[in-house]
Amino acid sequence: MTPDEQKNLDDRLIDAAQHGKTKAVQKLLAAGANVHAKNDCALAGAACFGRTETALVLHAAGASVHDEIYDYALLIAAAGGHRQTVDVLRNAIKKQNAQRLELERQQNPLFAGTGLTLAKHGPEDMEALLREATEEQERMGTLFRTGMPSRGYIPLPQP
Repeated sequence: MTPDEQKNLDDRLIDAAQHGKTKAVQKLLAAGANVHAKNDCALAGAACFGRTETALVLHAAGASVHDEIYDYALLIAAAGGHRQTVDVLRNAIKKQNAQRLELERQQNPLFAGTGLTLAKHGPEDMEALLREATEEQERMGTLFRTGMPSRGYIPLPQP
């Protein structure tokens, strides 16, 4: 496909999304339209006009509900008073955030087990977090000053 053909397909996707033509959106995506064209403009257009079903299709196809700065599609759906679309986008954001946090938890050993995922800012939770972090550092041999003896776990003062 030439760049002009791709641009034409992407523009048609954005137009179909804005008008809530869900079946046309599905066909255009199947034909190779880029769901992320112009910074996920198709999703933003669907959200702007309260095209909830179309927004769902675009999100399922991989359109991002997150913008580099803020959640633009959610904001314009809310500004337009499209409550159902707002709810759908909010749920999509929660799902994306949960997936991102799970991936981070898997990649960072401090997020595993008790760690940061269960810390509720109570003294006992913070103590568990510090204990786990100290143990992890000792296992990995990454104490702040190499060659220094481990100071071990020091309990937090109780209020």
